[in-house]
Amino acid sequence: IAGRKADSIVMPSGRIIPPLSFTGIPGKVMEKYNSKAISKFQIVQHSYDKISIYLVMEDDKNKEKIKEDIKKEYEKRVEDGVEIEVVEVKGIEGDKVIDSKVSIR
Repeated sequence: IAGRKADSIVMPSGRIIPPLSFTGIPGKVMEKYNSKAISKFQIVQHSYDKISIYLVMEDDKNKEKIKEDIKKEYEKRVEDGVEIEVVEVKGIEGDKVIDSKVSIR
């Protein structure tokens, strides 16, 4: 997704996860299922311990598996106690692929 801005993700411990290690996950999961179900996505860090993954999706026989796998892959990359929610939406506003509402500690 060229030309979109991305913040870093900040863990409760203060560890910073660079955007590139987070933004490739949806593509890798779709590749696993040979799918193009996700047309756009956005990652929003609401707090140090809550992150939402918003997905704009087309119909796909593996849609639910894709959402489950995306959640699992993000959970592997964050610290214990950080909640990951995957939400299917109709559209995404703005140009940020990662929008963090928290400050770097």
